[in-house]
Amino acid sequence: MPADLPGLSIIRHSDLAVSPWANGAGTTRQVAAEPEGSTIDSFDWRVSIADVVRECSFSAFPGIDRTILLVEGRVMVLAINGVECRLEPLAPVRFGGEAEVTCSVPDGPTRDLNVMCRRGEWAASVEVLDARKPVSVAPTSKMIMFLACFAGQWSLVEPAAHRLGPGDFLRVGCTATVQAAEPVILIRLARSRGARAFGAGDDGAAG
Repeated sequence: MPADLPGLSIIRHSDLAVSPWANGAGTTRQVAAEPEGSTIDSFDWRVSIADVVRECSFSAFPGIDRTILLVEGRVMVLAINGVECRLEPLAPVRFGGEAEVTCSVPDGPTRDLNVMCRRGEWAASVEVLDARKPVSVAPTSKMIMFLACFAGQWSLVEPAAHRLGPGDFLRVGCTATVQAAEPVILIRLARSRGARAFGAGDDGAAG
């Protein structure tokens, strides 16, 4: 964490390790996961980026809720338990990790954002923000929050000025203001046991 950014952590896309898929259809870059050191089978929540180059089947994650968001490419077509779902850019789609899912990329390679959390333990929300004018977010003490932009340069305005590039993430632990010419993605994660899911009026919303 940069010394001049208390409560904030910049995660550079260039620093993310690339893990090829066993089936050769794509790669994954893990952005963050908890608990620290958890594996693909033991995480409570996980944020990652996937590049898909050809038709494939998704791995099953029983007991996991998934949100997927197309961030590069024209379209991704999923068949979720046999029902076709076309992913258009920046339109989140949610489904259970135990679902049988196949994927095709008819217009060429794509990149997608994946947010996964353990059902009944964590809840996730993925929102697309218009940040052409500065937009501020304020997480609660019990919330984990990330911001990302996948098209062009974007900026942290407050509490300190920093330039960020496409695919960079900002982990937000305090009030932060960002600005970008292209849409910014807001990811919120919170423990869900005994609490309602994200909805209107929740703390941590952008303003």
